[in-house]
Amino acid sequence: MTKLAVASRSGFHDINNVAYQNEKTGADVLISSETVVSVIADANRYLLALRELFDELDFPIFVALGQRNLSGFIGEVYTHCFANHLPSFRPNPHADGRPDLLDLSSELAETYFEQNCHPKDNNGRQLPIKSPLAPFKFGGIEVKCTIGSPVSKYKQLFQEDTGKHGFEVGDSRVNYLKDIQFWAHHQSCGNLMGLYYDYCPQAGDAPQIMAVLQATLDPTKDWQKVSIGKPGSKKTSNTSLTLSGKRKMFSGCVAVVDDPLYINVLKKVGVQLPKMPVA
Repeated sequence: MTKLAVASRSGFHDINNVAYQNEKTGADVLISSETVVSVIADANRYLLALRELFDELDFPIFVALGQRNLSGFIGEVYTHCFANHLPSFRPNPHADGRPDLLDLSSELAETYFEQNCHPKDNNGRQLPIKSPLAPFKFGGIEVKCTIGSPVSKYKQLFQEDTGKHGFEVGDSRVNYLKDIQFWAHHQSCGNLMGLYYDYCPQAGDAPQIMAVLQATLDPTKDWQKVSIGKPGSKKTSNTSLTLSGKRKMFSGCVAVVDDPLYINVLKKVGVQLPKMPVA
């Protein structure tokens, strides 16, 4: 896998189209896997370019963002690239809005969005209003992003391999991957697009999206009970996929990087992938 390939359409296998029924409008939605591959390539190019720009300032941008914030940041980059390719979807403009991508494919949804969710103030500025955007009644796609969970003795193995005592931002983790899990603050993620990423040496250790999974989930069966922090605690509510939810996601791989290492590891953790052609 070359630097060019990981940030280009030719560096990925497109596998399954995104197909679901909008639960709010009943409309059938079909997004080709080829389109998703183009979105991935664009997002990876932006992430690579961002690293290169900040390197000119001797400022490691991804280290500054920190691992805790990177998954959300990568998801935002992907979401905006997605909307660039598919104008019928719009990034949710509110920080606490859901879903992340709003389905504005119907005239009714677009009118509702413009008049109720994003009105202009007296100065012509558009300010998002939370109540009609969390949730957006015409639905869309929730986007979650993960670097995965490592094997139990990863620190020992990683130290043996690299001499380091633990993962740092920029360290590829695919060789220590045990599981892929997606987390949310609520159980209302019915239509989920999950991104798996890793730090890529071919991209100067920038984070790069390596696979996209998608499934329609049952909020009552495919998400764990929401965990809520104790009164006074800073912990935010969170939930993760149940076994049934993970199975659905793992059976819905839309695209994967054309790299035998990642393909083999993803298969080992349970992602269902067809036999890939040998380059």
